[in-house]
Amino acid sequence: DYRNESRIAQALATRGYREAVTFSLQPAALQRRYERAGVALPGPVVGILNPLSEDQRYLRFSLLPALLELGAKYARDDAYRVFEIGHVFEGDPEPFETPGVAGLLALPQSAEPAWRDSGFLTFKGESLAFVRALVGRTPEVVTPAATRAASSRARCGGRFDGATRLAPGEERGVARRRQGRRRDRRR
Repeated sequence: DYRNESRIAQALATRGYREAVTFSLQPAALQRRYERAGVALPGPVVGILNPLSEDQRYLRFSLLPALLELGAKYARDDAYRVFEIGHVFEGDPEPFETPGVAGLLALPQSAEPAWRDSGFLTFKGESLAFVRALVGRTPEVVTPAATRAASSRARCGGRFDGATRLAPGEERGVARRRQGRRRDRRR
């Protein structure tokens, strides 16, 4: 509803994000690009019966492609923050629309080592601040034990295929284990 969309827009704007309004029509080439990349579409794409051109063949199924285009066009030496609140469409034979929000933070390349990803940490911090502004508290994500185990392997140099954050209370346990390991190394 309008009130919620206004709260979302205000929370993002106060964090330096600019609102974009992009077209709701997308070319067929975008759908093919998603399929070639192996990205699953959210559902059947809604086609226009009598499109004016090939660039306007489908109703948009995602807000991200237009934001990525804006980022590629305007992001240069400074951080580029943009968001869009809009509707996406899916379904066949009965199409339906879903409201959504998407944001993009494009940062200039830095000379930091590959293992340090300050851009990700900046985006994560801004995302958490955005959610905190909307719900009034810091969001908590609880992950399955298998994901936490994969995260532990990643910290030890193993392969990691996902993102995780520890459940409340587990941070203290991890910190204690790390302190214990440091003491053991010093001996």
